[in-house]
Amino acid sequence: MFIALEFERFFIENSKDIIFLEVATVSEYLKNTSNPIIKLIRQTVAQELPLFPFFKQGVGKKLFNNYVSFFTYQVFVDPSFNQHVTSSPISPNTTKIQQDFLVRPIPGIIRNMWGHWGDYIVAMGGNLKSKINLVSYTANVIDQEVEDWHQDMAARQQGIMPSEQYEVAIELDYIGWKGWKWVDLQRGSCTKEAKAMGHCGNAGETDGDNIFSLRDPEGYAHLTFIVNNTFLGESKGRGNSKPSPRYHPAIIEFLESQYVNAIMGGGYKPENNFELSDLNEKQQELLLKMKPNLNDAFDYITNSANEEQIKTFLEQNLRTEVQEINGSQIVLEICDDLPELYTRLKNTSNKEIDNFSSIEEPYDSDIGPIRAKDYIYYIPKNLMTKIEKYLEKSMGEDEEYEDNDVADLMDENDDISDALRSAVSTAIEVGSSNEAYKSVVSQLESVTDNGFYVDMKHPYKISIELSSLKYLKKHFDSGKYDSLNDAIDISFTYAYNGYYDFDKDAFVERLEEALADLEI
Repeated sequence: MFIALEFERFFIENSKDIIFLEVATVSEYLKNTSNPIIKLIRQTVAQELPLFPFFKQGVGKKLFNNYVSFFTYQVFVDPSFNQHVTSSPISPNTTKIQQDFLVRPIPGIIRNMWGHWGDYIVAMGGNLKSKINLVSYTANVIDQEVEDWHQDMAARQQGIMPSEQYEVAIELDYIGWKGWKWVDLQRGSCTKEAKAMGHCGNAGETDGDNIFSLRDPEGYAHLTFIVNNTFLGESKGRGNSKPSPRYHPAIIEFLESQYVNAIMGGGYKPENNFELSDLNEKQQELLLKMKPNLNDAFDYITNSANEEQIKTFLEQNLRTEVQEINGSQIVLEICDDLPELYTRLKNTSNKEIDNFSSIEEPYDSDIGPIRAKDYIYYIPKNLMTKIEKYLEKSMGEDEEYEDNDVADLMDENDDISDALRSAVSTAIEVGSSNEAYKSVVSQLESVTDNGFYVDMKHPYKISIELSSLKYLKKHFDSGKYDSLNDAIDISFTYAYNGYYDFDKDAFVERLEEALADLEI
């Protein structure tokens, strides 16, 4: 008999000694097909990596399996993932829904890793193949290599003039910068921009990224800004330095343009990105008067963004797959039936949801003794007439029907008594279940303090109001959650005394069926 184990113990007992040997490789470690958790992590990583353009290209495709192994191992040793899975008992009977919950942090972990390492990995291409799957090639090691690489690029910056084709986005002559312009490279990464600027050129781009470059009259690059669906991400000068104040007038023009609606930041050394606070108070005031939500991407999506922008922001920055957007309603998950909904909700931070399973059988199946006098008034006249005729026929020759109480006769007749018991049991079962379901609907459809709720019309949808996102911002900023799905907290409190009700219609319907079975 299998005893449920916490993840660490389970993993250790199923992963053989090679896992913890420095000479072992990640690929050897991951070949342990007997461990379902390794397999599950691998599958999730393999689904996540193709979201980055590198793995859609020739080199990326060839190295795909290597990087799946590499990231799988890094995910496993990531403290946030280990903290999550060690609290979740593992068993061979783990459902698909429970598995989905187990690996839920992985997309966020992968995106965070890629944000730090992606540019370096893309630039190195196949040169990392010989060591990418070594256990000794840890996150700390690659972090140092990434830092050294960025510093080396800054030191080798040649200041050459990029000669690639581009589209002029903003002419700056009207602010007195004759011949200066912001150009749209119409691509997410650029090696020529990288060479000219002494940085990576956004080599580790994500889908939707687009490079804008500030060029002088001779065409030399001075600033590189990355925009994704009007969200400003990385925004740096040469060698990944913070843009000099002398470029602020040009930056202001860019922020005022149609190309930017909100500043999001991120990327390598995010502290070196341009920030609104780099400007003086007057400049900030004027910009915010024009675009009130400019400095807060959360505020922008809750107040001004269109559906496409909302979807982009949530999927790329909160690592959340959006199922639907209906006005102010963001649908995060869709469950086909109540058991699936229950399984998902019981994995939220509110453990009281465990009692939700009790609505499947909220009544006491042992209803004890019943008396016809307590239920006779529920019986419609046509059925009562049939019962009375049946009882009269069933009486002995020495008995007078008129001299007996009908309810007593019903109790004394085994057939009628059984039919009545079946009808009462059904009425309580249906009534109690309906009462429990009403309680569930009432509670789950009520918006919680953090803005989550369930649409209880089939299929069942776990949603959050758009306006509620700003209240969760601090939790994402603090690193409490990796994705919006991790923040789901929907409460349900089971009735202290359980649920009980009597459904008259169900009683009559079942009684009619039972009498028909008796040919009454």
